[in-house]
Amino acid sequence: MGSAELGHPVRQLPIPGLGFGLFRAGESLTRGFRPAAALLAAAVLPGTGRDALLRLEKEPDALGYGVVLDDGELVGPL
Repeated sequence: MGSAELGHPVRQLPIPGLGFGLFRAGESLTRGFRPAAALLAAAVLPGTGRDALLRLEKEPDALGYGVVLDDGELVGPL
């Protein structure tokens, strides 16, 4: 994701049976887009300068990118 893409407005939309997703303006599941939260988190987390308490899986599955705690426990998808 380029720096220009990070400046786009985002909105929170419901994902039936899973919760909510963070989408760029004009994007939604019904239009075939995946939530952008994982990409935003992957861009921001390394810049915090703190030890990572969680990480994102490198490859998405059917639900998105897995969020894994530092002890290896999978806590959910983004």
